[in-house]
Amino acid sequence: MINQSNAGGLKGLSRAVLTAVIAFIVAIGIFATTAFAGLVSQYNVEIQIDNDSFVVTTNETEPIEILSQANITLADSDKLDISAFTGSEGSVIRIDKLNNVNIEFDGVINSYSVYADTVGEALNELGISSDDRLKTNYELTDSIKDGMVITLQSAKSVTLTVDNTSTKYAVYQGTVQDLLTLAGISLGADDYTEPSVNTELKDNMAVTVYRIAYKTVDKKENISFKTRKQNDSSMDIGTEKVLTKGVNGVDEVSYKVKYVNGKEDSKTELSRKTVKEPVNQVVNVGTKAKSTGISDTITLQYSERYNVSSNPLTSFKGVVYYNGHRETYYSQRVLPGNGLNIPGRHVADDGTIRDGDGYICVAANSAYMKKGTTLMTSLGPAKVYDCGCAYGTIDIYVNW
Repeated sequence: MINQSNAGGLKGLSRAVLTAVIAFIVAIGIFATTAFAGLVSQYNVEIQIDNDSFVVTTNETEPIEILSQANITLADSDKLDISAFTGSEGSVIRIDKLNNVNIEFDGVINSYSVYADTVGEALNELGISSDDRLKTNYELTDSIKDGMVITLQSAKSVTLTVDNTSTKYAVYQGTVQDLLTLAGISLGADDYTEPSVNTELKDNMAVTVYRIAYKTVDKKENISFKTRKQNDSSMDIGTEKVLTKGVNGVDEVSYKVKYVNGKEDSKTELSRKTVKEPVNQVVNVGTKAKSTGISDTITLQYSERYNVSSNPLTSFKGVVYYNGHRETYYSQRVLPGNGLNIPGRHVADDGTIRDGDGYICVAANSAYMKKGTTLMTSLGPAKVYDCGCAYGTIDIYVNW
């Protein structure tokens, strides 16, 4: 017979034990499941920030949570790239920071913001071609640093002409002397350049080297003979006769000649020696008046004394007495004499107005000398072309 009270106690104990066992088993299961799950879900994620990177081990599945785990807070200007994030081993989270860079181009500085990682990428991002004509103070592969100054220099095209040959060069800076050094050109003691060697190079500049050479040159030079004219009363006015023919003399001359780029530029006389004296030419000039058929008596009256006066009429000496008449002058600058018919009219070297035969044109009183009369004046043979003077006065037509 079973004791009812004992049976009831045993049943209560069994339930308690069973409950405890079940709870224990469930706890172990939950722990094992949790531990296993945690062990399986952990993986490595590479975080790249510009040119720096590091690895984070996580079991998070969201990029923002992973960045938070790594104590990384995104700025508003940051660019987040999760195109390579898969939530598994090998995932990559990339952050591109906005960096401020200063671009100095040919002496002018401007500031820009770029996401680029390298100098070359920054230039491309800014639309600046990094070709061979552009020189930087960094390598194109150098990393971008916030606040860095990138100096750019554009190549200058310079043309150098030396020894009649022109060559183009691409240079970034320097002087004309630097260009000569680059081209391997040396200047002689007297050589020079245009512009000067200290001139800063500029784009499209033309530089010319001038080679200077000096030589001593000996040569013979003619000495021109002089011509001396003398009056001959036995010859008609307007005729000449060479009594002594002129002959040039000869000088031996030594020069120091300067050549610029092979061409004579200037010369300096060093010495001169006459080896043959010139012979001057002597010419007789006729002074005998030609007979015109008009007033021959008057013409003959003066013909015996047809000699140029040693005290002739001048612009400063307005009145002289010669050959028995009074001489004055009137100027074509005041009285143009357009109505006068003077064949071959011209101004002679002495300033007198003469005709084609060389006669000085004069005016006289018509009762004293008629038009066409030839006579001798203090300035030489003359012919009457005008009238209106006082009796006994000869008015010489001049350009004074």
